[in-house]
Amino acid sequence: MYTSKNSYYWIYFIIICSLLLYAGYFLGEEFHLWSSYVGITAGVLVLLIIIIPLTAYLADKLMKFTADKDLHEKRMFKFSLAFMMVLPVALVAGTIYNEYREKNLTNVLDYSPEHVEVMLLDSEVSSVQWEVSHAKAAKELFDFLKQYDVKKMRMTEWDTDVSEESRFVFTIYTKNDIIGASVYENRLILYNEGEYYSVTNGPVDIEWMADYRDRYK
Repeated sequence: MYTSKNSYYWIYFIIICSLLLYAGYFLGEEFHLWSSYVGITAGVLVLLIIIIPLTAYLADKLMKFTADKDLHEKRMFKFSLAFMMVLPVALVAGTIYNEYREKNLTNVLDYSPEHVEVMLLDSEVSSVQWEVSHAKAAKELFDFLKQYDVKKMRMTEWDTDVSEESRFVFTIYTKNDIIGASVYENRLILYNEGEYYSVTNGPVDIEWMADYRDRYK
């Protein structure tokens, strides 16, 4: 007999809520919401005002439907339900693993040197900003960055005091995107995504940028 307190209701509730949260997470990533406190606050409000009430409504409707069709006693239904319970956990675990696993820096920056149109570079070593549009220069910078692997850091792990650290800054204009980053010896900020990374095989050769400038200035 159907009752809103039936254990199946809460199973449906958890499954639906997990899938909606998973979809919401990726939607927030697409619009870079999770890199700011305003975005996080907006996400919490959406959870409380929209996702939870919607989940309760859908779980109630699904509970009534499956009870009316007497599906709860069928083996295939139970197997499918168990799979749906495991699926959100597997999706979240896989996403978190992929998000924080070690990656090559060029994969994180996500650009190809042949698509570069203009590069703006600024190095504290040389204390000057200059523009590069040479195809060979774009390939050389890409090969330099490709030497390094990085892992994503949480915002709370980032030490905001960078006064004692050398860095270089670059902005790369491609045909379809703009990529900007500040690179320190052992960490970097990716401006587009508002994300922080540690360099796992550093330190980055900051002095290299001065030599690079001399070749292409």
